[in-house]
Amino acid sequence: MTLHLSSSQIFTAAFIGSHIIYLSSVFFYISKTMTPRSHVRHSFLFSLPFMLLPIIYTLLTGEITTASYKIILLLPPFLASMLLYRGSLFRHIENNLFVLLYASCIELNMGMVYYVISYALHLDLNTSSNTIAPENDPIRLFLFIFPPVIVQAIFTPFAIWLWNTYVQKMNLLILIKLGLVAFFIGTGVLYAFLEQLGSSGWIFVFLGLFLASVLFEQGLLEARQILKDFHLHRKKQKILEQNIADFKDIQEKNLLLRKQNHDIAGHLQVISILLQKGDLEKAEKYIQHFL
Repeated sequence: MTLHLSSSQIFTAAFIGSHIIYLSSVFFYISKTMTPRSHVRHSFLFSLPFMLLPIIYTLLTGEITTASYKIILLLPPFLASMLLYRGSLFRHIENNLFVLLYASCIELNMGMVYYVISYALHLDLNTSSNTIAPENDPIRLFLFIFPPVIVQAIFTPFAIWLWNTYVQKMNLLILIKLGLVAFFIGTGVLYAFLEQLGSSGWIFVFLGLFLASVLFEQGLLEARQILKDFHLHRKKQKILEQNIADFKDIQEKNLLLRKQNHDIAGHLQVISILLQKGDLEKAEKYIQHFL
């Protein structure tokens, strides 16, 4: 018996598969950047059931590329983070916002690569809906959908390192400024205005992108200053640590000299006593013993 799937079913299955990879990498990122609650031993494994939320939404509504679905796709990481990991609300928001920024940047860049390749090969782009994914060409569909999530999964350790080393030292406002434009473009949530308002929704799309671009520039300047201060602090910290190490070394040498002086004083006292007794032979042997 042969299983035949329609193009729409393949389209939906491909997106669901890519989103499972995406959510798995996000859950792994969260497990390495947040502290699990005391009663949670395998936080990553307990996070996986949360990815059923967008799948159930798709099964109920049939939506997979709409702005509403993309908003639903943001919920599993945040819910898993809040329920399974410690930290304040702002801490969870910051952590989720950064991984969203990271994923959106990758998706945006991979999308640009897809545009360039499609243009160079004279391939037609799908402009009939809010996604450029080729619905009727399975090979091109998989080439469009899976490379971004695979690249994201590969570079997830880099995102973990960035968060643990630099990003967690920033405040929420800066992350919002940096992430808003990538969030709007990468997730396509602004398409919700087009879905609800039609062509007049482009006004809100333009205003949203313009505001996000201005905030992004401000965020870059503020992040640059924070990183500059951070590197200066690390430099001062290294100098302080070196000074402490040098001081301890001097202390150890001073203790050694004091011990040597004490030993020498003891030897001189013994020699002095022997000389006072007129026992020159023993005094000479004693001196020869330490020469």
